[in-house]
Amino acid sequence: MRSSIAATTLTALVTLVVTSCGPALPLPGAHAGAGPPDSGGPYLIMASAQQGTDGFPMVDWSGKVRGTFHPLQLCAPGTGPCFSPIFSPDGTRAVLNNEVISDAGASLGTLPISANKSVTGSTVTQYALDEFVWGDDSRHLCAIGSAGSVTSSPGRADMVQPTLPEPTRLYLTGPGDPEPHLIATLAGGGTTQDESHVLACSPSHGTALTATYLLPGPSRLIIQLIRLSDGAVVATRTYPSGPGKMNTRQSDYVSSVDGRELAENASDNTAVIDVVTGIPMGPPLPGHVRLFSADGQRAALTRGGAGDGCAGAEVVDVRTGRVLWQTDVIADGAKSRPDRAHADLAIGLRDHNVWIVGSDGSSRILASNTGVVADAQTC
Repeated sequence: MRSSIAATTLTALVTLVVTSCGPALPLPGAHAGAGPPDSGGPYLIMASAQQGTDGFPMVDWSGKVRGTFHPLQLCAPGTGPCFSPIFSPDGTRAVLNNEVISDAGASLGTLPISANKSVTGSTVTQYALDEFVWGDDSRHLCAIGSAGSVTSSPGRADMVQPTLPEPTRLYLTGPGDPEPHLIATLAGGGTTQDESHVLACSPSHGTALTATYLLPGPSRLIIQLIRLSDGAVVATRTYPSGPGKMNTRQSDYVSSVDGRELAENASDNTAVIDVVTGIPMGPPLPGHVRLFSADGQRAALTRGGAGDGCAGAEVVDVRTGRVLWQTDVIADGAKSRPDRAHADLAIGLRDHNVWIVGSDGSSRILASNTGVVADAQTC
């Protein structure tokens, strides 16, 4: 259900990004006080046993320790709720409790969460946002929310109430924006129970991919590829639910960075299609796709379909189905390097090894005795 971004909502969103299935140990050689990074990114943010109170170790994709992401105050002693940071794709920024923070710990500004203006005798715009997703440029964020207008009456300004929830809308914003930029109104079923999510946010490609669930059931899922410059809907795909139909859970649909490719995770295999044409990009893949590489050429998947995410992992070539790397060890999470020219994937395993699978199919252990803050959970 759409609502303003309450603490519980934000906690649920960011926990999905940061937590892993197994314990995470400190990266050897990285420690509090190591200083700010010295390479400019992109970085892998390594899991910290102290959950950020000593800072998050930062490692470049060659494995060199570049410093520590400034210690983040996740929860004041004796208070709550606690928040986890949502790191940008290049690892140089993080959102923590609506504030954007640099790797050096500087505040870059807050995110516009809501506005409920009341001006007597005037029509005013109100909005409330409840989901933020980093753009692939690590500077902007896509947001899901609602907006509406009301006309207040003289002498009754104190009675003005927001018209939310209105049809769900897609916004683009950044730290310090006075208010978010409205991009498009999303498809809806006309009820306040519809749910929308951002599957891809790509200012670099000028596109975003959204998923809207029409509730209550029997539900349908509507996927929309949207152009950020003018809000035009480039493509729409609709999936029904029910016996024998595609699932409509968010985890069953995984997008490439630009939103052009979509993995339709079924019970025993996955089809990867072109969102615009609906044409398969290659053969069905024998598992559940969790993440695409930055160039969309490779995918990290777990074996056994949607319900069996802890049976080992593979990296496959999307166009041919060829397996480039595989393991029988349970994979906790995967991270995509935000660079189409070097579209590597990092896989964090339950044995506390982090593997890098290169765009050329090569593989190596990047770090041991640690975990990686992932773009996608795999278990």
